[in-house]
Amino acid sequence: MDDDLSASASADPNVPRPYKLPPEASSKKYVLCPTATVRINAPAAVVFAYITRPSTWPDWNSFVPRAEIRSGAPPPPPPTDPAAGGDDHSKPPEIAVGTRLVFYVNMTPTALAVPLPANAPAPKLYPSPELVTELTRPSSTPAAAPVAAARIWRTAWTSNQTLPAALLATPVGRIQELEESPDGKSCTYRTWEPMTGVLSYFVRSWYGAILDRRFLEWAADLKRVAEADPAAVAAATAEA
Repeated sequence: MDDDLSASASADPNVPRPYKLPPEASSKKYVLCPTATVRINAPAAVVFAYITRPSTWPDWNSFVPRAEIRSGAPPPPPPTDPAAGGDDHSKPPEIAVGTRLVFYVNMTPTALAVPLPANAPAPKLYPSPELVTELTRPSSTPAAAPVAAARIWRTAWTSNQTLPAALLATPVGRIQELEESPDGKSCTYRTWEPMTGVLSYFVRSWYGAILDRRFLEWAADLKRVAEADPAAVAAATAEA
C-alpha cells in the first residue's frame, strides 16, 4: 500500500482522499465519520460486483480480507453462458438487504498486503457482525427518480452488535456509493460511516486515525482491482 494514502490535501480525483459529506449529513452531530472518495476508471457495474461479492475480498481487500455470510444470502445465479455474451459481472451480488455477515477486520496499525501469502502467519483480525440494510442499482431506481439518480449504485451495512444506541451506533451504517460517468466507462466512489454514542469517543481516540487510513486503503484497493479487471480494460479501450 502506498505511503501517501493519508488525509492529504491532494485534489487529484484519482488519488483516494477524505470525502466531504453533503450538508444534510455533515450537519448531524456525529462523534466521528471516516470517509473516502476516488475516481475509478472502470464501469460502475464492475466496481459494484467487487463490493457486493465478499468471496472476492481475500484477493484485494486489505481492510476486510475475510467475510462470512451467515444468513439471508440471495439464491446463487445460474451459470454464465459465454455464448450469450455474459461475463462475471452480470451475476447478482452475493448479498441482499437482510443478509447477515461477519467481517474479519484489520484494525492493527499495519496495513496488510493482499492476497495474503499462503505461508504467512495469520494476521490478527477482529470479528464484526454486520447487517446489509441497502442495496440499490440503477435497474431498481424508480422511473420517476431524477436522471442523476439513475446512475447511482449504493450499498449500506450496519453493525449488528446488540449494544444500546446510546453507547455506540452507526445511524446510517457504512455507505458505499458509485456515481457512474455519462459515458459509462468510469465512476466516482464515495464511502462514509458516521458514529455516535458514548463509546464512539473511545473509538475515535483509539482507532480514529486507523479507520481514516483503512477507508482510504479500501478505496485504493477497490480502484486497483476494478481497473485491472478485463471488463474495465475493454471499456477503456472501446471506441466512443
